Amino acid sequence: MLTRVVEELSHATDIPSITNIVTHAAREIASSEGATFVLRDNDNKCNYVSEDAISPLWKGKRFSVENSISGWCMNHNKVVTISDIYQDDRIHHDVYKPTFVKSLCMIPISTSAPVGAIGVYWSNEYTPTAEEIKFLQILANSSATSIENFLLKEKLLQESVWKRSLTHRHQELEVQLHSLAHDMKSPLNTIMGLAELLQIQTKNNDNEKSRQYIESILKTGRRLDRQIDKILALYRLSNQSLEKKRIDLSELVTEILDLFKAQYPHRCVEFHVGKNLETFADPDLIRIAIENLISNAFKYSSRKNTTWICFDKCPDQQYHNTFYIEDHGVGFDPQKANELFKPLARLHDQRDFQGTGLGLASVARIIELHDGTVAAKSEPLKGSTFYFSLPATY
Repeated sequence: MLTRVVEELSHATDIPSITNIVTHAAREIASSEGATFVLRDNDNKCNYVSEDAISPLWKGKRFSVENSISGWCMNHNKVVTISDIYQDDRIHHDVYKPTFVKSLCMIPISTSAPVGAIGVYWSNEYTPTAEEIKFLQILANSSATSIENFLLKEKLLQESVWKRSLTHRHQELEVQLHSLAHDMKSPLNTIMGLAELLQIQTKNNDNEKSRQYIESILKTGRRLDRQIDKILALYRLSNQSLEKKRIDLSELVTEILDLFKAQYPHRCVEFHVGKNLETFADPDLIRIAIENLISNAFKYSSRKNTTWICFDKCPDQQYHNTFYIEDHGVGFDPQKANELFKPLARLHDQRDFQGTGLGLASVARIIELHDGTVAAKSEPLKGSTFYFSLPATY
């Protein structure tokens, strides 16, 4: 019978098929009146996804891992046998009173970190034999393998679809960026050339302010030139080689905000930057991403009496560090949030707010290169919040 079950599991194409096969087999192995298949879900609940029993048990119901015998079985990774459930303090008797259950056995699924449990139930007092428990454990291990294989196939399929979509988007963006870069390079070279001539002419000038202004123009121009070249390289290559370093984001964001404040001396600007915010990334690319996000915040807050911007980190992040930039600007339609990161996407009229529609697309590409994600939320006239997540491990 186990050989037949293993063969059936190898042909199962979804989770319901796997759980149904296993519950029928578990009941047959244990000669019991009922069997259930329990999965631990993302909310840390015990989800009773399948059952085979003489009368209804708990299919479709979810119980707290901390307050159920299936949860105890998973947390302790131990087989549980209870000959009289009403004599065991781990059992919530009110849950069992409407059922026929008098005795039970619970088997964890997976030997390392159980993803679920198989439960078998008897209407009279019964203790399963060592052989029955052994066969149930074999069944549990087989079901664990089937579930893991199914989830792996699903993940690979999703990644394949995502990569095809991403490749198309990157190719579309590359064309637009080449055109934009050439349009930017020409006037930038003219500005840099004229600034260098001014620098030569004012070399012996007593006006220290003028020399500082010219040096600032040249410094900003050189940075822009580097950024244009790096953005082009970013979209020409399918696998950009990143030069990752530990970055103090609190310091970087404060520096960028101060530069924007200097560019808008007539605007009242207030900002909050969280302390000790660090990440591990390519400094040049992350700076481009954050400058684009802050530029957006300044642009779309221009009609407010006060430009207010907050940069901080979302709490309780285990595998990713999620940072956000929040403003109190004009906002946008939240139903169109997914369009923001597409090339040339603009949610506001060019007559109201000028732009190329490439800034946020560049942000998305930069964060994706770091194996991170981007997202946005907003309400019209109530501001916007942009999130970007980067892996927490260095």
